[in-house]
Amino acid sequence: MNTEKKLIPLLRFPKFVRDTEWACTTLRAEMDYENGVAHENDIDSLGKYIVVNSKFISTEGQIEKRTNNAHCLAKEDDILMVLSDLPNGKAIAKCFYVDASNKYTVNQRICKLRSKGANSKLLYYILNRNPYFLSFDDGVKQTNLKKDEVLSCPLIIPKSIEEQQKIAECLSSIDSYISSISEKVEQLKAHKTSLLQKLFPQKGQTVPEYRLPEFKTNEDWTTNRVGESFKLQGGYAFKSNKFKTTEIPVIRISNIPSDSLVVNLQNCVFYEELPNMHNYTANDGDLLIAMSGATTGKTAIYRGKKPVYVNQRVGIFKLVDNSIYYPFICQWIRTDHFANQIKKMLAAGAQPNISSNDIESLLWQHPQNMKEQMKIASCLSTIDDLIDAYKNKLIYIEDYKKGLIQQLFPINS
Repeated sequence: MNTEKKLIPLLRFPKFVRDTEWACTTLRAEMDYENGVAHENDIDSLGKYIVVNSKFISTEGQIEKRTNNAHCLAKEDDILMVLSDLPNGKAIAKCFYVDASNKYTVNQRICKLRSKGANSKLLYYILNRNPYFLSFDDGVKQTNLKKDEVLSCPLIIPKSIEEQQKIAECLSSIDSYISSISEKVEQLKAHKTSLLQKLFPQKGQTVPEYRLPEFKTNEDWTTNRVGESFKLQGGYAFKSNKFKTTEIPVIRISNIPSDSLVVNLQNCVFYEELPNMHNYTANDGDLLIAMSGATTGKTAIYRGKKPVYVNQRVGIFKLVDNSIYYPFICQWIRTDHFANQIKKMLAAGAQPNISSNDIESLLWQHPQNMKEQMKIASCLSTIDDLIDAYKNKLIYIEDYKKGLIQQLFPINS
């Protein structure tokens, strides 16, 4: 019995179901290769061309350099790929699809790939972080892909140009949808930042620029020390050699993200249940802060039905003044007032560390009327919920795309 697998995908557009198998080929046969050229001595912030380097590609174009000297000009539909990255890096073999000619110039350690006839966008989806390239990363030393290694990459593509185009259009439409959701997230973040500036007093002010109508005639906001309203409880010194893979999660400073309002529970460690751990336990809605490390001063809210332990160098805000609405300080912590005080504190120290006394000594402002606190917190929390909803949608669509790619492309085994 012949058990050889046919080179056809699990999912195929109806028009092509009866077409021939896909073709086994190599990148060498399908694309022309050119190495990028160093532009470091020609950087000009007002330059005409964008210099495509690994930082530009790895940040999806968010971080860019410019030049007026295009030493390796890219054309529309070219694919630019990162050739060099640190061990276990996320940039190696990451690709950028050129959307216009005479706009980008290719830096060293980036290669330029140009199709000889196959659909370029389809090749982009195949090559981007292709497992073949990732296999060169041994997790120990820097990965440097060589020209021959790149050109030897095996490819499986439809023989029909029409089928290639159909797949590329399908995936491109999903990318467009992902971009629209990402843009919505950024718009909501910008709106939240603007509201924080307007709903909280600015430096030297005792009332915010915008006060909710029902509270306009109320007294000025109160200024006092954080420690008069909240105490910062440090975490417990758990023994790392006793961490487990199950039982009670332990929040460490690595779980306090720099780009999210919510604690990241991925890569959590666990610990056995211990007695008398109330002070070192976070419950749903508790506000945590990183007290050392790269994310020092960053805060996040724990969201979860079950309590979790908090490790040393992570602090929990504990309410001591019943006239303060807890979610209100969770919003104040996002203001420039708090961020600027933290920056000054960290700038004065040799190491990125803060103590409970440091945080409790900070000044903060709040309305005396708890109803006003609640209204402000509710307004801002609604936006947070919208941002979370769009982020979750983004995760779902990205996972859907990954699953779709697995079905749209055959596996050669």
